[in-house]
Amino acid sequence: DALYGILFGGVLFIIAFCCRKLLGKEIMGSGDVKLLCVIGAFCGLRGAVFALVAGSLLGTLIGTPIMLAKGKDTNYAIPFGPFLSLGALMFMFFGDRFVYAFLAYISGRSI
Repeated sequence: DALYGILFGGVLFIIAFCCRKLLGKEIMGSGDVKLLCVIGAFCGLRGAVFALVAGSLLGTLIGTPIMLAKGKDTNYAIPFGPFLSLGALMFMFFGDRFVYAFLAYISGRSI
């Protein structure tokens, strides 16, 4: 499972590299990809995916008010590493609860 988590980070590295070459701008830093590889090594594939999704959600919920308060547009760079780390911590402490609640929600069953 740890190897799959590392491979997930590797796939994201390839995607980020291709987007950087095609679009001419960085969509995800190489440090973030390396951090996600380490998260995948320790938490497995489920942990890496959970950290990416939770980090993206937290980054959006926290970053949007920061951009609005500073009067910046969507090109304002906010570090993604702290949100990935917080997503990994959430998975380590409450991951199964979040995953099972989400799966129950999308399947229409009660928890």
